[in-house]
Amino acid sequence: MNKKLFISILTILAGFVLLAVGSANAAPNESAVIGPYEGQFVGTVYGDGNSSAPLTLDLTHRGDDIEGTVTIGNGLYANGRYCGKGYIPAGTQYAVGQTGKTDHHLVADAGFTVTGIKIDIDVNGNLSANGEHLTATAKVDLPFLCGRDINMQADLTKVAEA
Repeated sequence: MNKKLFISILTILAGFVLLAVGSANAAPNESAVIGPYEGQFVGTVYGDGNSSAPLTLDLTHRGDDIEGTVTIGNGLYANGRYCGKGYIPAGTQYAVGQTGKTDHHLVADAGFTVTGIKIDIDVNGNLSANGEHLTATAKVDLPFLCGRDINMQADLTKVAEA
């Protein structure tokens, strides 16, 4: 896997990893009950080499369905060892998903293929009992030949509505 391919993986990764809610086929049902992930969460995502970047989630949560945008700033570094390394580009990505078995725990599995190579992402998230603090971890399962997987953590706080 060359460095250009790895940077392509990182660009795609930025949109999948940080929302931590998995895939869904439908947008949130506006008539359903508002869930605890409703609103804006801000904080930091941490990567390799003690790197970090600002992270913002703007979410709508109805019933089990969640949709919104993930915005990541500059500074997050990922090291895929033999498959390359680099900074994840800043940007905003739309995402949809669903909560897990409970409203306060998220489990997501995402995956994509880049030039015939399957990349899996496993995400786990936990929302505090009061709904104000969200932590998430993401493992990017790179091919064995890369020598290592990429692990990232996010720590976010819900912004109080004015």
